[in-house]
Amino acid sequence: MGNPIEKRRAEKDASKKKCHENRGTYLSLALVFLALVGTGISSYLGFQTFTDSSRWIIHFDQVQQAPLRMIASLQDMQNTQNRYVKTGDNKDLQTYERLKIFAQKHLAEFHLLTADQFDQQIGSIHLENLVSAQIASMDKTMADFKKGNRQKAIQNIRLQAKDRSMEHVLEIEDKLGDDMMIGRRKLDEDKLGDAGLSLSLCFISALFLFLAAIYFILNDLRNRQSSQKELVKREETFRRSISSIKDYAIVTLSDKGTIQSWNEGAEKIKGYSPEEIIGKNFSILYTDIDAKDGHPETLLKKAARQGHVEDESWRVRKDGSRFLADVVITALKSETGEPLGYIEVTRDVTQIKNDQKNMLRRNENQLRALMENANDAIFTMDTNGLILSSNLQGEKLLKTPREEIVGRNYLEFSLPAQRGRAETYMGKINRGEKPAPEEFDLIMGNGETCSVEFSVVLMQLEKEMVFLAIGRDITERKTVQEKLRKSEEQLRESQKLEAIGQLSAGIAHDFNNILNVVSGNSELLLSEIDEKDPTRDEVLEIQKAVLRGAQLTQQLLMFGRRDVSQLIVLNLNAVLSDMLKMLNRVIGEDMEMIVNSDKDLKPIQADTVHIQQILMNLLSNARDAMPQGGKILIETRNMFIEEDMAKGKEIIPKGSYVLLSVSDTGTGMDEDVQLRIFEPFFTTKATGKGTGLGLATVYGIVKKSNGYIWVYSEKGEGTSFNILLPAVEAAETSVVKAKNTTVVGGSETLLLVEDEEGLRSVMVPTLEKSGYIVIPARDGQDGLEKAGQYLKKIDLVVTDTVMPKMSGKALADKIHEMRPDLKVIFTSGYPRQVLSNQGIVDSDLHLVHKPFSSEALLTKVREVLDSRFN
Repeated sequence: MGNPIEKRRAEKDASKKKCHENRGTYLSLALVFLALVGTGISSYLGFQTFTDSSRWIIHFDQVQQAPLRMIASLQDMQNTQNRYVKTGDNKDLQTYERLKIFAQKHLAEFHLLTADQFDQQIGSIHLENLVSAQIASMDKTMADFKKGNRQKAIQNIRLQAKDRSMEHVLEIEDKLGDDMMIGRRKLDEDKLGDAGLSLSLCFISALFLFLAAIYFILNDLRNRQSSQKELVKREETFRRSISSIKDYAIVTLSDKGTIQSWNEGAEKIKGYSPEEIIGKNFSILYTDIDAKDGHPETLLKKAARQGHVEDESWRVRKDGSRFLADVVITALKSETGEPLGYIEVTRDVTQIKNDQKNMLRRNENQLRALMENANDAIFTMDTNGLILSSNLQGEKLLKTPREEIVGRNYLEFSLPAQRGRAETYMGKINRGEKPAPEEFDLIMGNGETCSVEFSVVLMQLEKEMVFLAIGRDITERKTVQEKLRKSEEQLRESQKLEAIGQLSAGIAHDFNNILNVVSGNSELLLSEIDEKDPTRDEVLEIQKAVLRGAQLTQQLLMFGRRDVSQLIVLNLNAVLSDMLKMLNRVIGEDMEMIVNSDKDLKPIQADTVHIQQILMNLLSNARDAMPQGGKILIETRNMFIEEDMAKGKEIIPKGSYVLLSVSDTGTGMDEDVQLRIFEPFFTTKATGKGTGLGLATVYGIVKKSNGYIWVYSEKGEGTSFNILLPAVEAAETSVVKAKNTTVVGGSETLLLVEDEEGLRSVMVPTLEKSGYIVIPARDGQDGLEKAGQYLKKIDLVVTDTVMPKMSGKALADKIHEMRPDLKVIFTSGYPRQVLSNQGIVDSDLHLVHKPFSSEALLTKVREVLDSRFN
């Protein structure tokens, strides 16, 4: 098949020749048969010429305006595209879609206007291809940005800025516009000439009809010859404009793919001159693999079926080098739809793609550097959970080399108990959900665990979907939180113990008053019962019970942290012997207690109640360590250390000591527990089973007694607590003096203030039997009133410390205002130091501890009264 342009030209020449022959025949018949109507025919022909000229003018205007509207729409689309990529505003996206519809509409209008004009069709097709390519490029940019590839969208905009397609569109439009303006001016001249000629012929007589007919024929021939020349000129201009384009290879092909034309851009890009390539099949420009697979023929078939086809693949130059080509092939068809051939527009995008790859590589390097130097651990995993990469912080977090991390499933580093939760979390992300960061415990390379807070997203990386997991080590933060939680628990426990201690102290105080009533009444009974009376022993048992009750109140005060150490010289064996029955009840019947005591045990200086508390706590611990029963060994013996001895972190100086050892055959302890065994609130027992204060209290008592304590234990082999207390030499031993059974009374006047009626009823007769005059008062306010009403001398005030309405201290201060030299004795169930610390009494005032005996009270009264004269 020949060149489609030449074929079209031949068709037009034949049509022109036929038209000329018909026109001559019609004129001859008109001169013969219609001579009389020559003027009318001339007028009609003039009007027809005027109408045709007007139609051509309108057509030229429409053809000229359509490209301008397309260009304006393309420029608006580019501006809207750039603004959308910059701001991401959806309003710009809507504006872009609306402008795209306008541009496509203008392109369709231009296609319709130039479809019937061969001189405009080639330029129209090229213009349509360029406009379509521009729209496709902008659509790709918008699509990349909507997918989240903003960087790629920006790269496309930069490529568009470098692309000269819009300049080519303007060049083609300018050339078409210039040609159309020339045609319009010519038609305007024709219109004016034809109109003048028609008017002239209207006034010429029928005699000049033959001359007018000859003139019309000659004028018509001249116009057609001029139009034909203009058409040839336009075709040549368009051909030259296509040929001069150097950035695009524009090639016309036959319907079989034979190359028929070759512009300068094709020669520049592909290396062939027109003489070398025209007449050959365009498959010569494809790689051997593509040519063998029939890729060129496939493209032509798609273009014939779809109207045009786009392709990006490798092409081969004349010198054998390859380049990446962006190709658009458009099918050419006649008015009847017959295939005329194809136009192929090719652009070399090798450098553009290389620039994109280089930029992508730089971005990847920057991203890799950021990941590698991040403070958090960063891992990538495929959708099956296999770890693809890890940064340096990931190695440090897992304490595992990177090559041993990559390729393993993330579940291998999870605790077995948490793997199900981890799979559920990853499943949510894989389904497109966005759960909040979650904490997991990971197994490190050294077998230890660490707590990590993970934030995971699903993303596309090199056309594959991968998980990006960012983990932050929160082990230290959780440790601090756990310590804070334990501190809060300890604080709450301490507050509970403080409240219980206050309650126990109050109970002990009230109990002392009761004991004092019992003790006082028993002494009154003893004073009235003969020594041979059998009931005397029963009263003595009552007094022994009072003594044990007094010891109980001391333990309650100690529990409430309100005790004051009363160091005395005592024998450890004696204290142990007194407690054996109680200790047996503490450990239970399923325990065997063995006691080995040194008969010649040296005395020590300590608080009896404190020693009892040590024994109670150590045996309670031993019992809890043997839930199935066992043996407990209590041992006391003398020990002399000849040289300083190290025990744990302490150095025990040389000297004479008494050893107290409590051992059991229980579960034992490991080294970690032994290091913390004396810490306050530390316990290995279940929640609610222990406070962690027992051994801490033992440690404090030992240190207060200038002693030393250490523990020896093995897991499953039992435990032994050893306590060393300094021995007291014989010269330092306190001598107990025999009691003076004779108590000296007196005749002085005493003001007795006691709010407990039972105790007051015992104290009054006791004092009165010894010769004293007693003024009883039920509380501080009553005592103050009676002191003011009593006009005689008052020698001494005996008052309780804690009373309603007015305390004993406040009463003493008020009485001293009236009687400055009056002496005061305070009675209380609290020790002196506690009362002094709370400001109830001064540390140098006289104090009698409840429960007190009649002898103790009378002795203290006589002692204070006599001190007035010293």
